[in-house]
Amino acid sequence: MKGFGIRVALAGALLLSVFAGTAHAASPNVVISELRFRGPAGAADEIVELYNRSSAPVAIGGDLVRGSNSTGTVSTRATIPAGTMLGAGCHYLLGGATYSGAVTADQTFGTGITDDGGVAVTLPD
Repeated sequence: MKGFGIRVALAGALLLSVFAGTAHAASPNVVISELRFRGPAGAADEIVELYNRSSAPVAIGGDLVRGSNSTGTVSTRATIPAGTMLGAGCHYLLGGATYSGAVTADQTFGTGITDDGGVAVTLPD
């Protein structure tokens, strides 16, 4: 995964510029712990893994996983189902349309994340 750290840093910078002043973080305790824009099964073999780093459950129902590209287009990739709670120290895995991982995804999404894009988790508003 040569260059992965640089790609994540660039994706974060891109999202910061795209979302600046327009979106609010879903929770300071829920972070993107892992992401993959492309996997062994191709461009739609993506993952976004959320992690609750706190010692208490966090309500994530209604939160949005949003993606952007290098032209500044931002759109919602997934909406976490209402009532979903993420336990303390637990993960929530979202997989792309052709997700090929061994761990079953908690949710899938159909619209992929471009290689030149970024990812953020935001509140519904």
